[in-house]
Amino acid sequence: EGTKEANPSLCAHLEEYKGQGKLGNFEVVEKYLLFCKYNVLPATQLPRPTCASENCLKMSRIHACLECVYFCCSEHIKDHYENTNHCLYLSFNENQTYCYICNDYVYDMELDVIIYNETLKIHKLQTSVPFVQTQNPTPNEKFLDEQLLNGDFSVFEVKPSHINGLRGLNNLGNTCFMNSVLQVILHNPLMRNYFLSDLHNTRRCTQNHQNKEHKENKDNNNKEGHSHHTNGEKDSGSVVSKLCLGCEMDSLFKNVFSGNHSPFPPHQFLFSMWQNSSNFANKEQHDAHEFLITMLNGIHKDCKVHNKNGDKKEKTKCDCVVHKIFSGLLRSDLTCNKCGHKSTSLDPFLDVSLDLPTNSSNHSKGDNKRGRESN
Repeated sequence: EGTKEANPSLCAHLEEYKGQGKLGNFEVVEKYLLFCKYNVLPATQLPRPTCASENCLKMSRIHACLECVYFCCSEHIKDHYENTNHCLYLSFNENQTYCYICNDYVYDMELDVIIYNETLKIHKLQTSVPFVQTQNPTPNEKFLDEQLLNGDFSVFEVKPSHINGLRGLNNLGNTCFMNSVLQVILHNPLMRNYFLSDLHNTRRCTQNHQNKEHKENKDNNNKEGHSHHTNGEKDSGSVVSKLCLGCEMDSLFKNVFSGNHSPFPPHQFLFSMWQNSSNFANKEQHDAHEFLITMLNGIHKDCKVHNKNGDKKEKTKCDCVVHKIFSGLLRSDLTCNKCGHKSTSLDPFLDVSLDLPTNSSNHSKGDNKRGRESN
């Protein structure tokens, strides 16, 4: 009853790229990525990708341009786009396609089929099957090739285990409240783009460096027989030695979007929450909303970047990722019925509580409460 159409991409720029017949470029880049990832050839024969920008030797968060196969780190994608107008890149860490114009990672079934087939070829090579055998495809491989040529992608229906980011979190006792919140944060597009774009780099984090320096100084003092503790008091540097929640969240994103689909234990993140809030330092159940607010405040403290303007009012404006995504101002207007004077107050918030009606009779009640709205 007619031919099946390929599943269209949500990105218009990727659709244009495919319409120009450039999927061969993607296939070449994907092969190179997999050969590096699975160490099919040693680095002496197949150099590993590094940022090609001048004076930049970064090997992490590398992206390959799908137009000209130019390699650059996430910080230099903008420069390459401005010079060439090439907007599509393949991330070597997550094996996902990134559109600079859309400022998001995009998914497309045709690209996923290429990734799936190239990965199968790599597995055949690694299981010591002679590569010459691939010249004589099996009946199943012939069938799959015919389906691709005919544009029928139904046999390549994507299973959840094939999609990066769909990774379960182990329950560490009674931590389902934490896991539910973390899964929501991990799949928040704005948070995902922030951390996967290397905007909070663990190696450049000042809080992380302070922790390392504190640990090294403490170890050196212990070797020399000195101690930080006096009169039974706690170490004065204990506050500095707290783990950075921004770094722990960055590490969590790396592990969840690594392509590994086995359950991941977020024990390091839980420990960092214990350090930042003693209320959670036990094995009891806790309120998910309370955990969310505490976690966002902790990430805010470790990731905040204040304006350096001389104006005192501007100094209080925070440009951290938490406030850019979650914060807002709730405006309350109070009008006097006699004189008509209106008083306005603005209250900051990180979350909005909503009523969930349980039956139809509550809808009318909920409608009457919608007089108070935030803009």
